[in-house]
Amino acid sequence: MSRTTQWSRTAADNDDPAKGGWKENMNRSDVNNQARDNLAAHRTWVEDGEWVNLLEEDGDDYTVTRASTTQFHVTDGTGTNAIAKFPLNRWIQVAGTGGSTLVYGYVSARSYSAPVLTVTLAGIIDANYAASDLPATTVTQVDCFLSSRISTAAFHPVGTTLAQSPAQIPTMDDLGDGVLLDQGTGNGFDADTVDGVHASSLGTDGLANRNALINGAVNVWQRGTDHTTLADESYAADRWKVLMETTALWDCDREDTETPDGFRHSLKLQANGTQTKVCIFQVISGENSAEIIGNGKASLSYWLRLHTGTGFEKVRAAILQWTGAEDAQQNTWIASWNAEGTNPGPASPWTYANPDPELHEATADDAWQEITIEDVTISSSATNLAVAIWLEDQSYTKLDAWYVSGVQLVPGATATKFVYPRFEDEWARCRPYYVKTFDYAVAPAENTGSYVGIITAGGLANGRLIGKWDFGFHLNNVAGAYTGLSIKYFSPSEATEVPWNEEAGGPYGGGALTSSTGGTNLNFSSATPAAGDANDRLSVHCAIEAEF
Repeated sequence: MSRTTQWSRTAADNDDPAKGGWKENMNRSDVNNQARDNLAAHRTWVEDGEWVNLLEEDGDDYTVTRASTTQFHVTDGTGTNAIAKFPLNRWIQVAGTGGSTLVYGYVSARSYSAPVLTVTLAGIIDANYAASDLPATTVTQVDCFLSSRISTAAFHPVGTTLAQSPAQIPTMDDLGDGVLLDQGTGNGFDADTVDGVHASSLGTDGLANRNALINGAVNVWQRGTDHTTLADESYAADRWKVLMETTALWDCDREDTETPDGFRHSLKLQANGTQTKVCIFQVISGENSAEIIGNGKASLSYWLRLHTGTGFEKVRAAILQWTGAEDAQQNTWIASWNAEGTNPGPASPWTYANPDPELHEATADDAWQEITIEDVTISSSATNLAVAIWLEDQSYTKLDAWYVSGVQLVPGATATKFVYPRFEDEWARCRPYYVKTFDYAVAPAENTGSYVGIITAGGLANGRLIGKWDFGFHLNNVAGAYTGLSIKYFSPSEATEVPWNEEAGGPYGGGALTSSTGGTNLNFSSATPAAGDANDRLSVHCAIEAEF
């Protein structure tokens, strides 16, 4: 019986009966035989269509022999180099005698010295997907994987996968360097390496484990990007509270130059004094903490840069757990800062999930380093989690700075590659905790001259201003335990919180506003009546903080 690979691509050349061809003026009995031969060849190819022997079309022009554990020779008898039949990275099936008689590997190198082509295979595995060599005695046949678009890949036989029980289908497994490595935990598709680069970016340690922290890449700064002499327990980057041993002795700014590779921004903490500790701290909502608490394990990673030689040489980080009422935390987790070398004392019922918080000491090269804290046991009694990163040592000088970015907390025993968020998604996650009428790039303040996004109200009811701001979403846990919303108003044209009367060209005479939230909006009114008419146009900015 012939094989389809022996048939010529030129119709007129298919005249050799030994290769399934049809001669002119054939006997009638030979016509029947050739038809049956062709049908059998088709049927055989359909049953094993993934593999094709590209040497067969040339008959006996090429001889294949074993050269080494990873190489075979293709010797040509007509002076024609067979290199085009073995493209780089194409998956190859090799049959032979001795040792593993059927193995797979992909073409990693080719070299030709007439009349011999040497083909080198990498990632060689046997039929059971164990590492292997070429057949030990002889090579009798080499077949190429049919698809040129799947370079170093092959499919498992139906019903079997690497180290999975019960067997899963379909799957792609350990197919050499560069495609897909299946760790095989028995839950269907659970690969964790693609293209040799995106480690842990698929499966249960990747896409399923999104960062529980908000604004981990510190891209969102709604309150402004430069915060000089920041007060203790204040926010700079969204969701990140800055805690200080002594208030107003640290500046916190968005840094756009000193950043880890692949990150746009970092959080810069610069000393505005000496001998005082500082910490960045984020509480995770009960809803977002639940997955990690249910898992029972957590892993933290972050990027850190310390300037050596200035005193910044020791930083610690901790995963914290809260066992009080859900989403009812205090403004700080620290009861006592303590001396250098002693961890801060947590304010009850905060406790350390990692009892000995990870110490990181600066290296001489002053480079960005990724720090990981893995396999931390989380109490099932916890209701909320938090992350804290703080400066341990105090032997620094004024204007010294250190930097943090890429903070990520995920469930499980292993820290995963940071998944860089889209800005719009991260901003949307921040807004239930802090929302403002100002344009994103404008830091909330009085007398900014900015009217973009401003609240306006026309006319007065009995001399009193009554208005409404509909921001379209629910603020953080307003309907739950949290009751302490911080609402601030800002005149666009004067250093006051009183609305601006655009028609009169001055402040509204009714004084400060009183507020109440109603689902997805803010209702406000003036405290006292004031003179005015229906033509008045009153404008005011607002910012609402709904942090824990």
